[in-house]
Amino acid sequence: MFERKTAFIIGAGASKHFGYPTNAELLSLVRDEAVAIIDYNTRRPATYPMPQIVKQLMAEQTGTEANKAWKKFYNDCNELVNRIDLNRPVVIDHFLRDNPDLQVLGKTLIAKVIGQHEAKLFKDLDSNKLEENWVALIASKMADNCINPEDIKQNKINFITFNYDLSLERLLYGILTSRTRFKSVDFKYLFSENRFLHVYGAISDDPLSPMPNNFLPTYPNQQQSFCDPLDAAYSASIFMRLIDMHEKDENQFEINHANSILKEAEDIYVLGYSFDPSNNKRLGFPDVIKNRTDNQSQRRLYLTTYGADKVSVSRRASLAMFGYEGLLLTEMNNANHNSNQLIYTEKSRKKVYQALAHDFW
Repeated sequence: MFERKTAFIIGAGASKHFGYPTNAELLSLVRDEAVAIIDYNTRRPATYPMPQIVKQLMAEQTGTEANKAWKKFYNDCNELVNRIDLNRPVVIDHFLRDNPDLQVLGKTLIAKVIGQHEAKLFKDLDSNKLEENWVALIASKMADNCINPEDIKQNKINFITFNYDLSLERLLYGILTSRTRFKSVDFKYLFSENRFLHVYGAISDDPLSPMPNNFLPTYPNQQQSFCDPLDAAYSASIFMRLIDMHEKDENQFEINHANSILKEAEDIYVLGYSFDPSNNKRLGFPDVIKNRTDNQSQRRLYLTTYGADKVSVSRRASLAMFGYEGLLLTEMNNANHNSNQLIYTEKSRKKVYQALAHDFW
């Protein structure tokens, strides 16, 4: 059981275990989606039905005819591809920050990519994508030492995620509700008190809602199969926000709540998070590390830095949390962060599953 106040910071590297793309892969996949739309137009000129994103273009330009709206849509797709190729950005959010005219299209295609991956994951839960199911490890730790089933509600745990997918909530809920010993527990309590905090929103505002079938259509009608995923993505994108856009003020509640969670946390696990400077600022680093609400117990930090950029992530993490670049370049250490507080810091260079299973727990 998580008896100490525990916060998990979740980045794209954690969802990678379940087949979702990393930030760099997401950019490439969004580009591929735009190319596929352009290719579809070349092979089969679009007719009806018309997807919502094209209808929106018509609404924005009063009096625009349908064929002009379609043309604008395809031109935007071409622009997105050409500008990505020319600029070679690292993060899709930063690209859309600098190209606000492509923001609606970009968000829709991001939602389409994430939605398709999520639909595939939960369509086939027997897939090898669940071989390294680190969420199951969290569920097992939550269940440890629970004498009575209702004791599981005593876990002091919060999740702060920068991911648009809902795999964390869906998997944790599914795992816990599948265990006979906890059949009497109403696990909907997990979704109270903002226990799962999506800093930039997600593809739905209800993690327990069924996955839309439209993300993976099987219609023989090609136009319908073309439009339905775009409609599902356009609807999903409404719940999503982007880094460094004008939308940042819309998630002030999430930012403030994330700050409060981290200030109170005794244990912090950082899983698959790359320490993007904009996100660090939103989390309140390094102040939330320095200034704890409760100083009665030693704070413990655990982070994973798996992958080709583990050195740069370690450097950014060290700078963000402690103001010194070289601190986390070693495997394990204790950091005397200030004169009043000793913070135990442990780093693993393994994937999230192996780090939790073999290093941290």
